[in-house]
Amino acid sequence: MCVIHFQEREEILKIHVSKWEEQPTPELLSEMAELSDGYCGADLRSLCSEAVLQSLRRRYPQIYNSSAKLLLDTDQVQVCRSDFLTAKAQIVPASYRMSKSFGKRLPQFVAPLVQSEVERAATTLAQQFPHINEKSTAK
Repeated sequence: MCVIHFQEREEILKIHVSKWEEQPTPELLSEMAELSDGYCGADLRSLCSEAVLQSLRRRYPQIYNSSAKLLLDTDQVQVCRSDFLTAKAQIVPASYRMSKSFGKRLPQFVAPLVQSEVERAATTLAQQFPHINEKSTAK
């Protein structure tokens, strides 16, 4: 399975929104790239498409309750942060569907809180299993 890093996810999101008249802010795209750890390119495309649909539902809720043709003003459909977050909540990334692991990346604000303990654990493991470091450096 291919791992797509933060910068790559951000670039893919930029590509998918490049033809939108009202593009999301760079900060929002950066946030979505950070929150989409484990997403592949198709998942990111789905995220953008679903965000547009969420925006459409938010602006024109009657669209799903009517069988009549409705005249929609597409200029009134603006994709915002809440649309992306709602879309993200509805998407199961391919990496989560294929993997039996239920682990998720910790939020950035948690890293400083656990960093010293993780380093201490890694040091202890390296002392207990020195042959592991020998194998990894031999490659």
